[in-house]
Amino acid sequence: FSCNIEALVIKCQIGYCKSFLIACVYRHPIYQCNTLKKDNESLDLLFNFLTGTGLNMMVLGDFNLRERYIEKLLNILTKLNLRQMISEPTCGKNMLDLIISNITDDIHSATANEVGIADHKLVKCMYNNKGKKAEKRTITFRNYNAISKQNIDDAFSVNESPSTTAQSEYAEFNDMIDKIMSTFN
Repeated sequence: FSCNIEALVIKCQIGYCKSFLIACVYRHPIYQCNTLKKDNESLDLLFNFLTGTGLNMMVLGDFNLRERYIEKLLNILTKLNLRQMISEPTCGKNMLDLIISNITDDIHSATANEVGIADHKLVKCMYNNKGKKAEKRTITFRNYNAISKQNIDDAFSVNESPSTTAQSEYAEFNDMIDKIMSTFN
């Protein structure tokens, strides 16, 4: 892992909702070729690890990748089906502070806001972790209270004379029904 990148990942769970990951990343603003290459390899490893968990995840932080250096990161995100959510400059004319996620529907209002105490804007988003409600469905069932021994005998009565095997199987079946009926009556 590149010494130029600092990352912290935490796993969160609120109530009985599904767990999710939040990662905070800081990349020192060094733009030498070999450092950028190591940093991109490390970010690729980090994003592969996070997506490999199968959990929803958000990566927030100061990536310090000016416009001409961000293309390799965007290629990594595309390859892993991740989305970069900030769409406005966060430091001067550059978009250095990013929010990256595999969540498509439940993140709302990703913004960059001026806070007045730093040269970077504050990036934030809202995440709805409640999930979708299960679709209502109708369950049909039989009223087993109306079953009687006579109903079962009538349903299985045979007009023709059954074979000896059929008679013995029906007798076994009848014994099982008697046991079931005595259990619930």
